[in-house]
Order: sequence, then C-alpha cells, then structure tokens
Amino acid sequence: MTINRREVPATLERLSRVRNDLNESVDQWTPDTDPIMVSVYPVSAFKNFSNVRYQESSHVLITRCREVALGKTRIVIGEEIYTPTFVNPAGRKVQVLAKVMTPDG
Repeated sequence: MTINRREVPATLERLSRVRNDLNESVDQWTPDTDPIMVSVYPVSAFKNFSNVRYQESSHVLITRCREVALGKTRIVIGEEIYTPTFVNPAGRKVQVLAKVMTPDG
C-alpha cells in the first residue's frame, strides 16, 4: 500500500489575531479554503525512542503541504484536531509529528 492511497482530505487551520466586540485582540483558528491531502499513521507504542518530540506525539502525518508550522497551524481531519510537535520539510513530502487535541482545547 502506497502513501498516496492512504491520503485523506484535511483542513489546514491557521492561528490569526482578530478583534472581538470589545476591541480586544483574540487568537482565533481560521481554516484555509483549499483542502490538503494527508496520510495519517499512528506512532508505534512498541518502539522505545529517547526523543522527547517523538514520545509526546501520537501520530505521524505525511503531506505535500509545505505551509505546516509549529504553533501557527493545525490539521483537522473529520472531528480530530492534530497539533504539530515537529515538522520535517526535507524531501518530496513533509513529515509532521503531531498529537491529537480535543476540540475545546
């Protein structure tokens, strides 16, 4: 099975600063209009890695979208929100270590 066959459509959301009704600056996630294609793989619990980034990650995401950044973007697939913990843009596809977040936090 190839990576391209396992790709699913996802939404890339960016963190942007907007003004609310009280004229205060508030951070808000705004979705991009174009969907991106992402392959999602769970991190193996049987492997022992000493890398902290790998240990706190729950999934490996592979995509062609080069706009994924730490702390500025997140990827939404269905009801699951993936927050990047590490991004490796080297190569033809971008490798993202991510953890699943709850929708309210």
